[in-house]
Amino acid sequence: MQAIDAKCVQDLISFDAVRLQRTCFVEIPPTQTLKRKHDDANEHAGSAPILSPNIPAPRSSSAQVQVNQEEQQQLQQQQVLMEQMQQTIQELSQFKKRMEPLWQQYQGEGVGGGGRGRGRGRGRGRGRGRGRGFRQVEEQQKLQQYQQEQEQLQQQLQQQQQPQQTLHHHQMQLLQQQQLQQQQQQLQQQMVFQTSQQSVMPLINIKTEY
Repeated sequence: MQAIDAKCVQDLISFDAVRLQRTCFVEIPPTQTLKRKHDDANEHAGSAPILSPNIPAPRSSSAQVQVNQEEQQQLQQQQVLMEQMQQTIQELSQFKKRMEPLWQQYQGEGVGGGGRGRGRGRGRGRGRGRGRGFRQVEEQQKLQQYQQEQEQLQQQLQQQQQPQQTLHHHQMQLLQQQQLQQQQQQLQQQMVFQTSQQSVMPLINIKTEY
C-alpha cells in the first residue's frame, strides 16, 4: 500500500508539472517498481519506497493560472506601450519633416510677408498665434538690425564726405577772394578814371575862355 501511495503522489506531481509547463521542483530518486503480489500483507517494513516528509504541497491550479494571466497581461501592456512609443516617435519625425520647409519659408519672408501671414492667421488656432508672435519678434529684430546697418552706412558716408566738404569750403573761400580782388580792381580803375577826369577839366575850361 505504501508503494501504491508513493506511485500516486509521483504521478500527480508529474501531471501538475506538465500541465503548468514548468519543470518539476521536486526531485525523487528513482526506485524499482514493486510488483504486486498476492501476499502483500507479508511485505516487511522498508521494502516499499518512502517519500521525504519535506515535499512541499503542489501549487493549486487556480492560483497558478491567475499568476500566468497576470504575467501575460503585463507582457501585453508592455508591448502596447512599446508600440505607442514607436508610433509617437514616428509622428514626431513626420511632423518635423513637414515643419522644416515651413520654417525655412517663414525665415525667408520679409516684413510684408509677415504682415500677410498675420492677416491670414487671425482665424487660426492658438498654436499658430504663438508662431505668429514669434515671427513678429523675429521681424522686429530684423528691422532693428536693418536700422543699425543704415545708421552705420550714414556715419561712414558722413566720414567720407567730410574731406569733400572741407575742400568745397576752401573752393568757396577762393572764389570769394577772387571776387573781392576783382571788385577792388574795378574800384581802383574807377578811382583812376575819376582822378584823370578831374585833372583834365581845368585845362578844358581855360581853353574855352581863350
